[in-house]
Amino acid sequence: MRWVEPGLTSPKSTKPGETPIESDCALPVKIHRNAIELKKKTRSLPSNIELYTNQINKNLGDVFLKLTKQSLT
Repeated sequence: MRWVEPGLTSPKSTKPGETPIESDCALPVKIHRNAIELKKKTRSLPSNIELYTNQINKNLGDVFLKLTKQSLT
């Protein structure tokens, strides 16, 4: 079954038992809604990457300090 945006069904489906077919504007509406959802989900992505990068750098710094302390003793 093909996806049909509610209220945007084609008037061509007039036979009994026939499922509505996609109208010309149903797919762009779906793509637009998916794009909005994707934008919402990825809005915090740059800050998350920066946070993870900072945490990795801190962990690497801690490991480096421990190794230098061990090598000095």
